[in-house]
Amino acid sequence: MLLVDDDPAIGALVRVFLKDQIRFELTVTTDGEQGIQAFRRSRFDLVLMDIVMPGRDGYSSTRAMRQWELQHSLPRTPIAALTASTHSGEIEKMFASGCTCYLPKPMTKATLVHALSQLIGA
Repeated sequence: MLLVDDDPAIGALVRVFLKDQIRFELTVTTDGEQGIQAFRRSRFDLVLMDIVMPGRDGYSSTRAMRQWELQHSLPRTPIAALTASTHSGEIEKMFASGCTCYLPKPMTKATLVHALSQLIGA
């Protein structure tokens, strides 16, 4: 699983949530550009993408990941947008950029586990 989020607390939280999930190895990047590079180097079961980040935001990063998949004839990786925004316009923008779903911040363990079961059958 790849986490792209500029807040180190989110990375620590996701690590705690996944500590009992032996199946998952978590790769954490702290900005969109690092996330794209990690995505190009490895295949992931799921990407957790922060939407609001300095520099390259989650929308642009998601579009770049989708473009990479298309260029290399790869199957679509589930990408879950992480955001505090629940405004319908923002949610539409997330889906338009290529996100599979969104997870509200603050994220709970139950929300993450549910997303894992829905998106990758974990």
